[in-house]
Amino acid sequence: MAAPFLGFEYLGPASESDLTRDYAAEQRAAEAQERSRIRKLQRSSKEILVNGVLDGSYARYLKGE
Repeated sequence: MAAPFLGFEYLGPASESDLTRDYAAEQRAAEAQERSRIRKLQRSSKEILVNGVLDGSYARYLKGE
């Protein structure tokens, strides 16, 4: 059996779209995932207040002087 051309192994026919990656789509998906992650990390002031009331840490604000 002859050696493969330049060391490549023939895998069979395929369309060009099967052989190429859509880097733009991958980038958009990564950016959407990052925006979603950041959105989850951001908390509203109402959420912070409710969490403070529930865990009792609001008392330090009531002590004053």
